[in-house]
Amino acid sequence: MPLPRWVTPVLAATTVGLVPWTLWLTFSLPGRRVSVHYDLAWVGFDVGLFVAFAATGWSIVRSSKWLVPLAAATGAMLLCDVWFDVVTAGPNDIGEAVAEALLAEIPLAGLCARVRARARQRDALALDGVAFALEQAQPVLELSDAQLDLVELVARHEIQILDERAHRRERLLREPGPAAADARRQLEDELLDRVDDPLATARGHAVSNAAAGVSSRAAPARPARRVTR
Repeated sequence: MPLPRWVTPVLAATTVGLVPWTLWLTFSLPGRRVSVHYDLAWVGFDVGLFVAFAATGWSIVRSSKWLVPLAAATGAMLLCDVWFDVVTAGPNDIGEAVAEALLAEIPLAGLCARVRARARQRDALALDGVAFALEQAQPVLELSDAQLDLVELVARHEIQILDERAHRRERLLREPGPAAADARRQLEDELLDRVDDPLATARGHAVSNAAAGVSSRAAPARPARRVTR
């Protein structure tokens, strides 16, 4: 989510305004001043540091998305603690303040920076996983929106094929089959062999007429001749 446009000008103006403010404090503040609430200032700061540490530890246990800002805030508070401990320490306390800074506060600030970096890396990997899952799901989403188109398939030469089949059937009907021709030839041979037998002659005549009928049905019709007297 992009930030509002007014955020950048405000931060830039604050940065520029801090320059004269810091110069004015440099020449106006006294080198020594007694604070009425010095103890309250440091106790309140340490309470805030305790809350920051507790929140950061809770975010680590819960793998919370608030781990990055909380770790950064805790590290920043530790560095502030180092600064004010050292610069406000008296001659008798300066050694203790430096030792605390080197042995405790600065290493803890570095640990918070490392935790923040690891948390950012974890969040980046999680975002990459989500992006990859969305990319994989995109084809499924596109498929769910697909529409079924019915395409009519028509054979290009269907009419020609049917016409060829009809002509072939007609040609087969016109041409006498080989079985009919063989039967007719066999009957003629028997008729010649038994020409003296009247019964055989009659049978052969009948079968010959039947074969002729079959052949005539298969043969194409001839036009009738006109007899002119």
